[in-house]
Amino acid sequence: MKMSTCFIRTMTVLFLVLAFCLHFTACKKGTGQETSQPTEPITTEKGVTTGAPATQMIGAAGGVLSSPDGKVKMTIPPGAVTVNTAFSIQPITNTLYEDDASRVAWRLLPEGTVFAKPIEVVFKYDDADLATTVEDFMTVSWQDANGHWKVEPAWLNKQAKTLTIETTHFSDWTVTGGFELKMEKEILKPTEKSKMWVVSVDEDDLLAPLSITAEMDGSLTALGNWKIIQGQGSLDAIKGGRKGFAYSALYTAPAAVNGRMTVVVTMEVEGFNKIKDPSAPGGVRQTGKMILFGRLIVSENFMTGTLGGIPFGFFGDEVIATGLSNAMLIRGNDGSGEVAITVSASGAGNYPCGQIILPGKAGINIGDAGGAWLGYAHSYFACGTGDLKYSPASVQIIKWPAVGQSAEGRFSGPVYTTDGTCSPQPKELEVQFNVVRSS
Repeated sequence: MKMSTCFIRTMTVLFLVLAFCLHFTACKKGTGQETSQPTEPITTEKGVTTGAPATQMIGAAGGVLSSPDGKVKMTIPPGAVTVNTAFSIQPITNTLYEDDASRVAWRLLPEGTVFAKPIEVVFKYDDADLATTVEDFMTVSWQDANGHWKVEPAWLNKQAKTLTIETTHFSDWTVTGGFELKMEKEILKPTEKSKMWVVSVDEDDLLAPLSITAEMDGSLTALGNWKIIQGQGSLDAIKGGRKGFAYSALYTAPAAVNGRMTVVVTMEVEGFNKIKDPSAPGGVRQTGKMILFGRLIVSENFMTGTLGGIPFGFFGDEVIATGLSNAMLIRGNDGSGEVAITVSASGAGNYPCGQIILPGKAGINIGDAGGAWLGYAHSYFACGTGDLKYSPASVQIIKWPAVGQSAEGRFSGPVYTTDGTCSPQPKELEVQFNVVRSS
């Protein structure tokens, strides 16, 4: 949908690092000695498959396999395996960028095999991957058995927009920033706050919140100069360490916003030289001054989500929440598409999908006047019997307050095409809303 796809693709939010986002710096007063509190590496769950794998039997002679979209290509050299082996590239949810469906991860198989020769894997990146970092900080990471993300040395080709690695093992892989701006929230209501900080490669090549170690070992020569260059609100830099670097900042949204406001925050970094690249002199990229961008949206009302991995969103007066005689309606419409959630109830709770004329049942309808999406709904007709079948998921109404206060809720589960065919043809819908109730 036109108003939000660009925004959602440029955003990367990573909620699972919040538990340790404050582990940046500590200073012993009066001694002149700084100490660095432990910074735990980022740990996430394994991703789940989102599509069919590309699979090919490859033997001792070697071969080539690419993903259907051309974003990943592996070249197996002669002698890497001695017998015919099933190699696969499968798209999975990217738990490193949990709330950004545009960021895909890949499960490379066979996992657990140690190859006799390194296999070359080429990853293509795009503008969505550069939302909160810059090309010179781009790299590739893989998830180990503990759920940590470990950065692999990667050849950067800016002209082709590719990152190339060599590996003797397979796991779950993704393109990432070896130095990247993260935000606690990317969508805020007026007066809400969002902490911002940096995730970087640590001394063990793991992704973790940036610590004072980079300052002390000289690999970081400047960090800070946080600014709001678009939108309104306040931004407070949080300084620490011997040089007073601003390792993080706190953004506060203004008290009132008319419709939707986009906020762009920048910060500067200089001399972070820990991104391993075999093509660079000394095997490490020498970076100068870089400016990282973070983008937020401030709105009194919003409904955001993904349908089949495609982001959408409505903001401001594009989304409403109303009560209709023992029913609740939450609808987002921007003129090109619509997502409507109806619940036959009048309060908070979990409501399974079903016939919305029945008390306690919920329904979802999705339409797109622009033609980019087919229509989808919470039900379909079974082949043969013609019976109406419903999504097994439920709509969760977290808050259904009095008029003038914010209603909150979410849905996560399959919806089905309304093109008239009897087969289910499901797509996964993820949607959440926070909307001032108007009636």
